[in-house]
Amino acid sequence: MVKLGYCELAIADAYKALLLTNALMNFEAVGAEGGKLYFRVYSAMVKNIPQLKQVPLQEFFGSKEKMKILSEVVCAYRKLAVIAMISGLQSIRAWDDVTQVLEDALKRSPNDSLLARKLESNKKNMEGLKRDFKTRGMDDATVAKTIKRGLVKKLPYPWIVPEELARSNTAIKR
Repeated sequence: MVKLGYCELAIADAYKALLLTNALMNFEAVGAEGGKLYFRVYSAMVKNIPQLKQVPLQEFFGSKEKMKILSEVVCAYRKLAVIAMISGLQSIRAWDDVTQVLEDALKRSPNDSLLARKLESNKKNMEGLKRDFKTRGMDDATVAKTIKRGLVKKLPYPWIVPEELARSNTAIKR
């Protein structure tokens, strides 16, 4: 999605993947409705894990070995979702959001050197941008606002009626 230019859609998909992986890791806290979601996500995931393909859900909870396998897979999926999310955020230059996502990911995986390097690199990029903006004559408040907002553009996707981009009262009433 990022390569196609739909960065915010890629970010949204990655965020949904993070929510699903978090639900899988916190199964006890999700309740009955979350249990249905858990079962659907679990069923979809085990199709890709040879060691778990033939394991019924009821047997799964009694086995620490199988829980460990799924936990490792979920952590790997979570990491991929974080990387996809920061890739999309970097594409729209939302540096502050990249920092927040990486800091949150590092709280869950404090020993992850890849995420730690990406966070450090992002912070250096933010500092470089701040210096660059200040040399252009921007005041501190404008620099902070620009760094926080990123570079969000209104793009006319093929399925959006051009008048709706203006967000006029007529377009909203439709």
